[in-house]
Amino acid sequence: MPSKYTKAEFWKLYEKLPLELKKTISSDETSKNLYEIAERHGVLSSLYGITEFVGQTLLGVLNPADLQLLIKDSLKMDSASAKKVTQEISRFIFYPARVTLGKIYNMDFAPMVEEEKPLPIQKTPPKHSGEDSYREDLS
Repeated sequence: MPSKYTKAEFWKLYEKLPLELKKTISSDETSKNLYEIAERHGVLSSLYGITEFVGQTLLGVLNPADLQLLIKDSLKMDSASAKKVTQEISRFIFYPARVTLGKIYNMDFAPMVEEEKPLPIQKTPPKHSGEDSYREDLS
């Protein structure tokens, strides 16, 4: 569990942040995104804790790689919900500030998405029915 910060400690950390992260922390869009993520996944009762962890991540004191496990354990959330919530936080909040966050945490911030199964490869091209209006007559 990350340590709690007093208001004075919070402001001291905040003052040292790059402008992009200051804007992200105080943005209405960030608040709206966090609310919508919690609502979408039925975890509104955990919104305060999620917001606190996201804020600590943006302040540079909580590694984003630890966020999912922390949300799961500290907020007593099931693994699937914690994963989905963390993926959306990464996509909507951390990814737009990825360059600055990447410098702080020395890591790459690619959007976290569910792994997609590759489509099967067709061995033969599909057959066209009828006349092709785009082909020229070669005769």
